[in-house]
Amino acid sequence: MACRTSLEVEHLLAQFRMTQQDAPLVTAECITLESDWRSKEEVLKGMTDNLLLAGRCRYPRKLEADLWAREAVFSTGLGFSFAIPHSKSEHIEQSTISVARLQAPVRWGDDEAQFIIMLTLNKHAAGDQHMRIFSRLARRIMHEEFRNALVNAASADAIASLLQHELEL
Repeated sequence: MACRTSLEVEHLLAQFRMTQQDAPLVTAECITLESDWRSKEEVLKGMTDNLLLAGRCRYPRKLEADLWAREAVFSTGLGFSFAIPHSKSEHIEQSTISVARLQAPVRWGDDEAQFIIMLTLNKHAAGDQHMRIFSRLARRIMHEEFRNALVNAASADAIASLLQHELEL
């Protein structure tokens, strides 16, 4: 589709942003269970590759670079064997919460993580959505009952439902 005027471009962008808001933030297709990734590097690469396969990202290496830039500021490991890598990026087309439950823990900053919840939000998403979701998620992870429910969930669908309910998505 070719736009001939700036007004047509703005209209097309507005339509695109509307579809971003309508896309579910968490779906089973973005949840990987019992992954054999063995390093933080493999985890971030694998999770961003999954976003490409799910049609939520066209440039996974650029999104991965945004995640690494955030990790360089401060590790996103939270303890309890959980990590929440996150980025507000222009390289994610549909804001997404991705999950990886690993077969074995990997080094994550000064700690280890075996359950990774990656938050990637479109840079043009409304306001402070990124920090509201991150804060809600971090608070919930402090509760052992929530962590156990995630770790022991039988399926990707169960994890998606739990996150949707607990994070009020």
